[in-house]
Amino acid sequence: MSKPTGKLAFAYQTIAKMEERIEALLAERDRMAGALESCMDALWEDSREVRMDDTMMFGHGYDWDGWEIFRWELHTRAGSFAIWPAHGTYSAYGGNDGTYWNQCFVDAKEAKAAVVKHVARVDPEHPAAKAYALLEEYRAALQGEQP
Repeated sequence: MSKPTGKLAFAYQTIAKMEERIEALLAERDRMAGALESCMDALWEDSREVRMDDTMMFGHGYDWDGWEIFRWELHTRAGSFAIWPAHGTYSAYGGNDGTYWNQCFVDAKEAKAAVVKHVARVDPEHPAAKAYALLEEYRAALQGEQP
């Protein structure tokens, strides 16, 4: 088979360059998604500002070490939220509506994700909510891609 020449050669070269550029853009997209996840995680802090309201009651012997020592907090216009370890799982509490997730999460990452998903509904302008929305779009686009 002879080597393509003229317009056909130009077309092959253009397609090859476009494929390279697409690969570079896909790698950049994945890098940006990782950066967004890191930014969302950086918004969590331990400011000790979250207080439980009077509707919260825990049984005698509740292990408060997780709440007192290891909690992470996220502050929004819809209230502040906290996650903490408890009995090998993670719990979350907060917001102006007093939302409580009792030992529902296997780790801090899952607990933070649930809180941010909730924040996206109640305070969509919060930076974590915006990052969450972009990551959801990214994940949905990945689901639609062909292998």
